[in-house]
Amino acid sequence: MKVVFKNFIHTNEYEKKLILEWRNSDRIRQNMINQDIIIYENHVKWIERLKTKEDAKYYLCIIDDKPVGVYDYTSIEAQHKKAEWGFYVGEEGLGFGVLMEYLGIKHFFEDMKFNRLCAIVLEHNIKTYNIHKNNFLFKDEGFLRDYLIINEKFIGAYLMSMLKREYFEATKNKIEPMINKFYGKIEVLWQD
Repeated sequence: MKVVFKNFIHTNEYEKKLILEWRNSDRIRQNMINQDIIIYENHVKWIERLKTKEDAKYYLCIIDDKPVGVYDYTSIEAQHKKAEWGFYVGEEGLGFGVLMEYLGIKHFFEDMKFNRLCAIVLEHNIKTYNIHKNNFLFKDEGFLRDYLIINEKFIGAYLMSMLKREYFEATKNKIEPMINKFYGKIEVLWQD
């Protein structure tokens, strides 16, 4: 299996349109902090701006030549070795969510050599919250009450994090054997 994380700034027109189609779908949008429908011209301009941003990196995840989802690091603070992150699988039923999450976390701690990975999960996104907490052993840092207004209603959010030592102590030992057993040999390439 070959997994490529292709930086958005290197995506072609087809890939940009596919990413936008996923992002604007109800299934994805309902779990985003910004739930607005985005038009293609604005999407392309935003990707262009990413070329000069040092505090955000967005990747198209491609598995065996098939685009399957999006992975991002935001609020990157290299000096403090921390960032926020998020991801989504483009189409339901592909079964790559745990793999994408694991590979992104592994890259963050082992390749980027950062120390603190944070996630903000909207209160209604219980599936993602449980995967972070139960599968990857993210720690709860708190609940942000009335964090956002979505559809004229206040929504709370869970604040979660993982530290490098926790990754090496728990997540790597728990998830990596499962990933290796299920997927076999995985070749991973991060294209910045």
